[in-house]
Amino acid sequence: MLLERHLAIPLHRAVHSRQPVLVQGPRGAGKTTLVRHEFPDHAYITLDDPLARRNPDVLLRRLRGPAIIDAVHRDPRLIDPASPHIFVSSLRLQTAITTLDLYSPTRAERQRRPAMPLETLGRFAPSKRLTAADPPPWPVNRSFLDLDLPSMVRVHDRALFERFLALAEARSGTILDQQALARQLGVAHRTIVRWLEVLDTAFQTLLLPPYRETFGRRVVQRPKFH
Repeated sequence: MLLERHLAIPLHRAVHSRQPVLVQGPRGAGKTTLVRHEFPDHAYITLDDPLARRNPDVLLRRLRGPAIIDAVHRDPRLIDPASPHIFVSSLRLQTAITTLDLYSPTRAERQRRPAMPLETLGRFAPSKRLTAADPPPWPVNRSFLDLDLPSMVRVHDRALFERFLALAEARSGTILDQQALARQLGVAHRTIVRWLEVLDTAFQTLLLPPYRETFGRRVVQRPKFH
């Protein structure tokens, strides 16, 4: 049975305004499944198809109604603020149109219940503790290494980049230390900065900003890397 995604409601609101919408998020999050399920009458075009990439402008001009344009990160110039289309991207894009981020299904979506309002966090104990058998809330999807990485940055040593990825995963939940990563991998600091930007663009990482108030002797106020 298809999961009900909480993003479906704001997605319908945005589409019904007859404005273009961009749904972006990591590969494997369910973006295409969501938009095609919610809008089955929309035409569907994916730029992962080499034939569609060959002359996408002609395809768009032939459309007689709203459509779903998948993998638009392959040619972001196709995003037209005056069109009624739904655009889907596996990379983070900077556009002037309505943008909705979709990540992997949350615990509430997997349990088929409403999301807990932010104001209630910390007031109630969770109904069930996560176990080792539970899927992680944000699983790492490595398909971007083959599908997106070559178009984002030139990596001369693929094995070194995958080692960097493993080290980054091992540091999840800790204070980000770019210099330490550079020393451990034997690369320049600017290389680590660029590779972290690549992971962020592909929705593989999250920087949690520090709370700016001081608690007791706490003096470290640096973001945590997830």
